[in-house]
Amino acid sequence: VWALDRDTFRRIMVTSGQQSMQNRTTFLDKVSLLAELQHFEKFKIAEAMEMRNYSDGELIIKEGEDGHEFFIIQEGDVE
Repeated sequence: VWALDRDTFRRIMVTSGQQSMQNRTTFLDKVSLLAELQHFEKFKIAEAMEMRNYSDGELIIKEGEDGHEFFIIQEGDVE
């Protein structure tokens, strides 16, 4: 059995969360469509973003359907 005290766990989670937000905002800085946004606006988008992974050939959205989400491709190709 491994144990971890509460304060150490919280510190690790906070540090991890900060690094994750930094990675997200750095990624958004490279998206040309968002170039005109202020840092705070990109930060708010980064807070709301969630990573999704799709398999090769999996349908993400069908052309012509109403869209309710905004997708930014971080890696890979989409047809």
